[in-house]
Amino acid sequence: MVIRNGVDTDYWRPPVSFVPSAQIRLVSIAGTSGYKGWHYLINALKLLPASVHSRFTVTIVGTLPDRATRLERCRGDWLAEQVTFTGFMSEPYRALLNADIGFVLSDAVETISFACREMMSAGLPVIVSDFGGLPENITLGIDGWVTPVGDETALAALLLEMSALSPTQLAEMKHQARRKAEREFGVESMINQTHQVYARVMSSID
Repeated sequence: MVIRNGVDTDYWRPPVSFVPSAQIRLVSIAGTSGYKGWHYLINALKLLPASVHSRFTVTIVGTLPDRATRLERCRGDWLAEQVTFTGFMSEPYRALLNADIGFVLSDAVETISFACREMMSAGLPVIVSDFGGLPENITLGIDGWVTPVGDETALAALLLEMSALSPTQLAEMKHQARRKAEREFGVESMINQTHQVYARVMSSID
């Protein structure tokens, strides 16, 4: 039996009220460890014409990378006017309340990503790299996007496509992300299946 990770879809849910914006607000609550790939997004934005990359804002939740790390990973510029590092947040859900799209661009370690499922449960389509189990979360073009791991050129091309999304298209993808979370990501299923495994093991011991 494969037991898939579940999240609390009652807690991680779309906001009751939402402040619209002319910009596309990207967010990640996956953390800032080096393998999380946040720098790929920043570098991809820098490949785009200013008129396009200015359409985006980026919020990255997690322990604040030091200045030297940001300079190294972002090749000397992290677009400070567009990119916000929040530092650690005890309630990262707050960062999702007026976001549009999530991202998890890991290049190592990652399995299925609770953070990806939490963001989708909160009604955000998510950009993921094609590393590990991340693509298993996504129905391509319906509730998110998959991009080759570490490929900043491909990611820039994807961002260019995303910049042309209409508010209606984006709203539909948000709806589909939440629907998938309700259908597939609920923690109740994970708990029930775990209980079944233990019950089977105990019955075989008896």
